[in-house]
Amino acid sequence: MSKLYILNCTRQVQEFWYRLPENPKLLHQFIPVGGQIQIAGDLSTKDIEAIREQHAKYGMVAYSEIDRTRPFIGYCYQVDKRFTDIASALQRGFAHNDRVLEDRGQQLREEAAIAINQSIEDQRAPARLTELEVTVEEEGDDGTFHKGVRVTKDPSETGGPKSRSRQRRAGGRSR
Repeated sequence: MSKLYILNCTRQVQEFWYRLPENPKLLHQFIPVGGQIQIAGDLSTKDIEAIREQHAKYGMVAYSEIDRTRPFIGYCYQVDKRFTDIASALQRGFAHNDRVLEDRGQQLREEAAIAINQSIEDQRAPARLTELEVTVEEEGDDGTFHKGVRVTKDPSETGGPKSRSRQRRAGGRSR
């Protein structure tokens, strides 16, 4: 029999729901931001595997796999070993998730810029755009942060529009 420890790598309180193979009842435990829980009771290898499979699609990975994981990490886990250096584990998880979310945001901005470009072209036909620039501006406590995407077309290319990203930080400036 083993123990399963789960660490919440998100910045929100999580309600961890799971089922055990021999128990049809839906079970749950709350995990505070940056907190860890031990799944109640002694668990068999089959129980641990079932919980792992249930939550893998929601971003649960073994703690040892954080640096080799590409998608967002909701939880990390360890078997028979409590997280003793929670600050270090959370720093790794939060840093990973920040990179994933920043990359996802950039991809969404690029896709939105290409869609806006296409929409404008559809309305302006037969005149075509050769370049469109879209800037997303976020204002935070530490100043304004700008992210931009420029959609350009090379007249020699027959394919669709291409996007190129740029970013600038206006340090110390706030509105």
